[in-house]
Amino acid sequence: MPKAHKIQLRRRWEGESNRQASHIAANPPAYSPLDLHGRQIRILRLLPATSLNDPIHCALYTAYLHDRPNYEALSYAWGDPAVRQEIFVNGRATKVTVNLVAALRRLRRRRCDRHLWADALCINQADTTEKSHQVNLMKEIYSSTTRALLWLGDFARPRSNPSSAAMTSKDVGLAFDFLKRLAADGCSDLDENLAELTLAIDGLDRLVNLPWWKRIWTVQEAVLPKQAVIVCGTKQLPLSTLLAAGLNSKMNNIVVDDCIYINDFWNVSSPIRYLRNSSGAPGLAAFALSTFRDRKASDPRDNVFALLGLGSSIVADYSLPSEQVFVRCVRTLIADSGGLVPLLRLPEPELNRSPTLPTWVPDFRVHVSLGGRTGDQIS
Repeated sequence: MPKAHKIQLRRRWEGESNRQASHIAANPPAYSPLDLHGRQIRILRLLPATSLNDPIHCALYTAYLHDRPNYEALSYAWGDPAVRQEIFVNGRATKVTVNLVAALRRLRRRRCDRHLWADALCINQADTTEKSHQVNLMKEIYSSTTRALLWLGDFARPRSNPSSAAMTSKDVGLAFDFLKRLAADGCSDLDENLAELTLAIDGLDRLVNLPWWKRIWTVQEAVLPKQAVIVCGTKQLPLSTLLAAGLNSKMNNIVVDDCIYINDFWNVSSPIRYLRNSSGAPGLAAFALSTFRDRKASDPRDNVFALLGLGSSIVADYSLPSEQVFVRCVRTLIADSGGLVPLLRLPEPELNRSPTLPTWVPDFRVHVSLGGRTGDQIS
């Protein structure tokens, strides 16, 4: 390899490591080592509080998955790593992203502990070996949970920030009520109150454009658990209701005044419903790797590792640079399928593709929309 290319690759790898380091919690908990030869995980014990604004206190303890520990798995978008707030883990002040703080505030109970699995705290993000071990257990972590909590975000204060992506309690209520009606009967009487329907569809459109729907990790976190519930602020909705509503929306071809559609809702719900209904079928990982190329990850390698739980013999290894991960991914998919279908890849703009990546390997850092349009490289 020419010397210039070696320097370019080293700098790219260093930049990748720096981006990943920015997501590690400030003043992380004092982690005790996990058993990396067994199926051991950490669980977060969220202590109760009587007021929403009370400081957040929690503790970490270890458990083996074969002992079937009782915990709920939290799925959330990390948010801006530069904006953090303080919580207390094992008595130690730790700063984590604002969205995780909001989730813990809303989810903690008033009188009893709540046991959660949350990746930012339950995995020592600074330990590459441990992180690889835990990501390889992710399928079992989310399949074994009593319930997954799909945290979309907290409420926005009305009129406090019109440009905010967050929604008010009223917005979420309208959207959830609309989904319940749509799941139950397909909303055959939608034309009865056009103004109310317009507000509900507008709320739904904003709901499915919240950051949770744009992150790659949330795919398997929604697909793998036997039970999952969507949580937004204080409101909850079973994921099964949302998926049933998505199916009915397409079957009834819902259009209002020929201009308001819910295509975004269909686009995000239909592939998740398909994956949940096709559990164990061959080729799901390859399908997901193509279908969710519009989703984002802070670490380029996670565009592959985040989907391993859907069915693949690919092994997560964070000691490898991203391009080597992509090459191994395609080779493993070929071996798993016994065919060359994994060589078919979506078109990517040459300006965004890495010049050192083999032409038969997708550059999973490049953003590709569900409709086949190409976009910018994800960093």
